Amino acid sequence: MISSSLDGVGPYSAFRIHFWKDPGDQLGVLAPGGFGGQRFARVRREFARFNEVISVHHEPFMGWSVHVHSVQNKLRAQVRQAVTSRGIPLLRARLTPEHPATWLEGHRVLQVGVDAAVSTICAIESLGAHIESAEILEVEKATGS
Repeated sequence: MISSSLDGVGPYSAFRIHFWKDPGDQLGVLAPGGFGGQRFARVRREFARFNEVISVHHEPFMGWSVHVHSVQNKLRAQVRQAVTSRGIPLLRARLTPEHPATWLEGHRVLQVGVDAAVSTICAIESLGAHIESAEILEVEKATGS
């Protein structure tokens, strides 16, 4: 699902995919990939109700990687629907346009998280310890459920 969803996105032809058995961390507090629990320069508590389910990382010399976190079995179908209907399109929208070469300097991360009810999704773009942009969207309800 992930590789086909991100197929043909911009100039990024190769992604490494990592599957984590642990649930994702809260968004907006700790910088992703931060060493020793580095906090964001400005902690954004309004994002703390979301837990990461998927993220795309770019690190100099390492390239692109996709990180997928586990979710509770009872929420799996809802999270999958939220990620496919809202999360992947948000990731594609950020990765598709042409960016200046400096966009790839440093550790850039695009995170997607859901709230506990899987009714709202949050996407955060960060560079190092700084949140560059964020968006919160309602999750479209699956038809027929």
